[in-house]
Amino acid sequence: MKYNLTLKTPPTSEPITLSEIKDYLKISDYADTCAGLTIEESILTALRTPATVNGDYIDVLGYSATVELNVGTVVATGKLDVKIQESNDHSTWVDWYSFTQITPTNDDQTFKYQYTGDNQYIRVVGVLTFANATYSVNVILNQGYTSEDTYLTSLITAARQYCEEYQGKAYITQVWEMAMQDFPCYEIEIPLGNLQTIDSISYKNSVGTITTLTVATDYITSIRGVVGRVVPAYGKSWPSFTPYPLDAILITFTCGFGAASAVPEKVIQAMKLLISHWFTNRTPVDQALGSAKEIDFTLSALLWQDKLVQL
Repeated sequence: MKYNLTLKTPPTSEPITLSEIKDYLKISDYADTCAGLTIEESILTALRTPATVNGDYIDVLGYSATVELNVGTVVATGKLDVKIQESNDHSTWVDWYSFTQITPTNDDQTFKYQYTGDNQYIRVVGVLTFANATYSVNVILNQGYTSEDTYLTSLITAARQYCEEYQGKAYITQVWEMAMQDFPCYEIEIPLGNLQTIDSISYKNSVGTITTLTVATDYITSIRGVVGRVVPAYGKSWPSFTPYPLDAILITFTCGFGAASAVPEKVIQAMKLLISHWFTNRTPVDQALGSAKEIDFTLSALLWQDKLVQL
């Protein structure tokens, strides 16, 4: 079955974030660890009575953010629950992380947690019950080392594309168009693996008239297994028609594992190895730098088992 593929809607995110690859490459933010740091107060220090306190929102876009919870004395039966929330409009908030509940048994200390989400804003909500307590919350912003960020971002995308092409798969959700000249006898296999939906199937006859098929009425789809399949509905067959000279049949489909968190760990590791290699070796590898075969073998070992092979 011959076909051509066209990417219609590319992924909106990558399997690896910029901060994750910088951690993997051990790129320190600054030679002077105090440089580039900003401390924003979300909840001011105060002796508080039982109540819920919504901290001020902090814009963390472009920063590495660490939430610092400073707890003084929690009186008697007091209980303090603190959570980090995230938002892209500083209006609608979603819980992201909850600190361990603070009681008189674990008070008088500082708790820290790094925000690694993708939203622009965060805030902290403190809920104090039963008795008074003293606490505050700061958000430590680190602007980070950014001179290589553009290059690293491009390497992340290039590594994902390389691994996708190697495996013949789509990772993050994306939309493709598949063009064919004729319908097969029965089953159509949808390439790139991890089929989510068939969005449309249409065909164009020799005079240019386009007809769109109806799901369930004209065809049914299976997303089970790695390779998706489409067949005519019960009692139906694919249309018989005189095709347009080129790309007579168009199938639009959505595929991919889904979000970045759904991408297999083997793929993530292969991407990190590839990015590390490209980041370190910015010119073609020559004899002075040693053999380039080893990284090829490592990538093969990680990616080969789940590779889709067109028969």
